[in-house]
Amino acid sequence: MLRMIADVTRYDRVRNAYILVSLNITSISTKLDVNRLRWLGHLERRDDSHITRVAENIIVEGKRNRGRPKLTWKHKVKATMAKYQLDINVCKNRNEWRQKLKELTTAKVIAK
Repeated sequence: MLRMIADVTRYDRVRNAYILVSLNITSISTKLDVNRLRWLGHLERRDDSHITRVAENIIVEGKRNRGRPKLTWKHKVKATMAKYQLDINVCKNRNEWRQKLKELTTAKVIAK
């Protein structure tokens, strides 16, 4: 769809990153990361007795299947926090957390 909006075809040999920059659009993966971090902020500001906090700390009994363990939401959040060099303590302050997420959303896509 972005190629149609920019009036660029595959024959023009223009990279997707350049199209994102020219249309001033954030990448989908960044938007997903920001939404994941936004939900983390909601969870961290909840009190420990809330059902979402209880479910976050639940331990499941049993044996896993053979192979690499499945990625959990906690693992994805931890990787996203490391990717953007964010601290978990910042999300306790709602205004500061929203400002950090807004900076991520407005950051330009680096074209290679």
